[in-house]
Amino acid sequence: MCLGALRKRASFFCAHAWALRPHTKPSMTKSALERALQANAASYHDKLKSADANTAEIRWAVASAPLALEPFRMELLGMAPGRFLKSAPKNIAAGRLRCCFDAQRRIVSTTEYAELDDVGQWLVYREFYEYLGAQVLRYSYGSAVDGMPDSPTLQKVAAIECDAQGRTTVVKEIFFRRLEYTETSYTYCETGIGEINIRWPETGAVRTITVKHDHGAISLHEITPDGLEQIYPE
Repeated sequence: MCLGALRKRASFFCAHAWALRPHTKPSMTKSALERALQANAASYHDKLKSADANTAEIRWAVASAPLALEPFRMELLGMAPGRFLKSAPKNIAAGRLRCCFDAQRRIVSTTEYAELDDVGQWLVYREFYEYLGAQVLRYSYGSAVDGMPDSPTLQKVAAIECDAQGRTTVVKEIFFRRLEYTETSYTYCETGIGEINIRWPETGAVRTITVKHDHGAISLHEITPDGLEQIYPE
């Protein structure tokens, strides 16, 4: 997926999106992600201020951010990727996503507007991105009331790693709940990503998903003991 496919799905999100530099930092381990989870548990407001200060462009999307720094993130859940709106909405509706980019056109934060509470304030979910050479860290927080001094729980931290060609190779993610840890790796073929493997190293469990490219249309099938099971589109 990464740069080549990103240009197809969001042409403005160009090579500056990664601002790749040599692999100066080692690959993230579970223990490193666990430390990041603990160290950033109370950093929500600092990250929000930093993202706002570094925002040079705002775009709005429907349903989910159609950026795919993490290839097929939504499709693996059986959901279609979102789409960008041509302009900012006059009125925010549930399911809208506010995407903030820095001067290098790198995504720095997303705000998902989930629902209005009893007094008409939006419950939102935010994700923040930090760029470290050839990898990106994503911080995913729980719900907060927009504009209020809430301190939501840091639910997940993910390390998105890519190769010298700018292609995502692995996404390592740790969850606050039970410290569940997964590794999602991508194998490439001539047409793009051909296979996705999701591993739970501590249990040995593995999911293998094949990606079929058919004249621009994409379908995902999981390899199961009973054969291929289509997971996208459902």
